Amino acid sequence: MEKIISNLADSDLLQRIQADDDSAFNYIHEQYWKLLFDRAYRVTEDKEAAADIVQEVFISFWTHAKKGDVNQIKYYLLQSVKYQTFKLIRSKYTQRRYLDQLERVISRASTDEHIAAQELQQIIDAYVEALPEKCREVFKLSRYHHLSQQQIATQLNIATKTVENHINRALNGLRISLEQLPLIFAFLFF
Repeated sequence: MEKIISNLADSDLLQRIQADDDSAFNYIHEQYWKLLFDRAYRVTEDKEAAADIVQEVFISFWTHAKKGDVNQIKYYLLQSVKYQTFKLIRSKYTQRRYLDQLERVISRASTDEHIAAQELQQIIDAYVEALPEKCREVFKLSRYHHLSQQQIATQLNIATKTVENHINRALNGLRISLEQLPLIFAFLFF
């Protein structure tokens, strides 16, 4: 069976996937997993992140191939890895930027700024306490205990991607909450 599948063109493999042929998908997975992982790892330099990216790519591939939205397997997979890697980097950059901004604000506090910073911290603490339990726990381990996503995932026995999703959810909600407080931020920045 493997020999027959290996001789099929992309269009034939895609037709088999549309017909729920798991062996076609498994063959594609075996053929491309290492290439995709290497591409993602080269950029992220993080084995778990690279593996998560490849997993997301294959989930997306399966969904789109089933609908007939994929024409060229290798091109689709490589473009998807590129997109998912960019998405991860952008997400980490955004998280770091907001955290750096908050740390700068708090670190240069004068007496009045210190009071405003304390008020801001109370607002942040209230927001964090209102998060769903798991999201709150992940956020606190990340931001208050300075654990890496991998350390949090290991400690809580959850996937690194789940940790990342919880942190993104908390930071996005916090950003939206803080956008509603322009006067406090204006006061702190000047």
